[in-house]
Amino acid sequence: FGASPALVTLLFATYSAFALVFSFVWCSASDRWGRKPVLILSLMGSVMSFAWLGLADALWMLFAARALGGIFGANITVAQAYIADITSPDDRARGMGMMGVAFGLGFMLGPAIGGVLAGSNSDNPDFRTPFFVAAGISFIAIIVGIVFLREPERYTITSVPRGLIERFGGFAKVISHPQIAWPMFVMVLMAFVMAGLE
Repeated sequence: FGASPALVTLLFATYSAFALVFSFVWCSASDRWGRKPVLILSLMGSVMSFAWLGLADALWMLFAARALGGIFGANITVAQAYIADITSPDDRARGMGMMGVAFGLGFMLGPAIGGVLAGSNSDNPDFRTPFFVAAGISFIAIIVGIVFLREPERYTITSVPRGLIERFGGFAKVISHPQIAWPMFVMVLMAFVMAGLE
């Protein structure tokens, strides 16, 4: 669509910016309404986002679809909460590690599959098919989630307020400790570099 490199950079940043903000929103929503409904809803949003990217015929549509993708793709915190709910404290690190492996495989295989689906004609690549396939895979994930995903039992009931404002406050409190802030800073730096690489 004739976008400048600066606009393409902003397009990539759009997803991440919306995902950052909405990760807090979805986690609070999953505390209130349950993990499964929020995960299913977020997958539905991902289907719409990928389909919209495949159908886009203007630059503004790409930005809107990526914003929508960031809003609904911010379900990682909900998935982590789900794993925390269904694992014992002894098995929790293993469960989170398995999620990390799944993400690693996705980052490895996703671009390769997308590249194959885009075709071998570098002068006229098919950018639409990879998005439609991603929408289809997300739709399959919805069906699998509805059929197989069980709402976890709540292992602990806490009186600690867990609304959006409290989460931001808790985040600020956590990063005030250097022994936690520095590893988090390194993780943010790694995510920043990975996004830059993409």
